Amino acid sequence: MLREPVPRTGRGYDKAERLPSARGAVITTTADQCTDAPSPKSRRTTPEPLPLTAPERELIRRELCQHFGQDPRLADGFLLRTWRSGPQAGQPKLSPAVQSMLERGLVEIQTSRGPRGVFTPAGMAALRQLVSDCRAMDSARFAHLRRELGLDDGGSGVESSE
Repeated sequence: MLREPVPRTGRGYDKAERLPSARGAVITTTADQCTDAPSPKSRRTTPEPLPLTAPERELIRRELCQHFGQDPRLADGFLLRTWRSGPQAGQPKLSPAVQSMLERGLVEIQTSRGPRGVFTPAGMAALRQLVSDCRAMDSARFAHLRRELGLDDGGSGVESSE
């Protein structure tokens, strides 16, 4: 049996042939559906806000990643450049990220082997929280930090202390 094509009018189909639009859909709920208990979809806990700002996280990623095939140690801190001339000659140059961490007591400046930013105990706690969040710090790329902070066992078995 052959069907005749439906005549189209205007820019589209007739209104009777159209599917209902999403704008017109109305969601109704009854009293027994509305509860204060979290739904199964929203049971995921919201992560705690990271104690470090975005520029601080970027500085930490850049300074504590592997350089020339060697993993940096947390105890060594990160190298700071120095002013070569002018009224601040010989003093460490502090980027805005280092300056804000210094003001909040997360790092301190040590000058024993050149100026370095070294994490304080509060800074180590903030760094531990940052490294434990795999979205903020890649767990494979920064595995050396995870081992140093005691978050991983270091189970690769490559390093042995014989």
